[in-house]
Amino acid sequence: MNEKYDVNLIETDKSVIKNYNFVSQDLPTIIKNYLLKVNTKINKILLIGNKSNYIYDQLHQVFSDVQFIIANRSVKTLNLFNNKNIEEKNYLVHFIDVFDGRALFNFTLKFNKFDLVIISNLYNHNENKKRIRYSARFIFKHLIKKKGIFCIVNSIQDSESNIFPYLKKVNPLLNNKIKMKISEGPLNLTIYVKK
Repeated sequence: MNEKYDVNLIETDKSVIKNYNFVSQDLPTIIKNYLLKVNTKINKILLIGNKSNYIYDQLHQVFSDVQFIIANRSVKTLNLFNNKNIEEKNYLVHFIDVFDGRALFNFTLKFNKFDLVIISNLYNHNENKKRIRYSARFIFKHLIKKKGIFCIVNSIQDSESNIFPYLKKVNPLLNNKIKMKISEGPLNLTIYVKK
């Protein structure tokens, strides 16, 4: 049974706030809607951070013919992912620390660019805003194809707090506060599109 939650959408191109009801596990639908909006096709997806299993399960149902790269700096998390998805053949796992510039550069050389990159619950665990911005800027500039989507999913400590601007000079296409079943509190979904 799918639960429904109120979601506040802030669409920066219209500068209006609307209230919608979204099914709690509706990340693929949100992404599909923005793919149509920017007229792009998904061939390769990068999932970085926590809850990769949950996000992979959702996206794999919609994008079953897509190549997934699952990246994390925890070998234990990568092993758990492998054990759960052992029958699937459309993914690779890779160890990476997204706050290490050299590791990001080497990752870029190995895997090139992606149509969709999702960072999940990673940036809110680091207090150093300069490192967060550097990581987000590098990923956006070097790992995302033209018309590609960069999606950041973070826990919200204070639902009234301002949304952290991950990329200076690039406005997000969508800022979305959403409640998902697996989280203890609301999540903030930020979507950027590379033009």
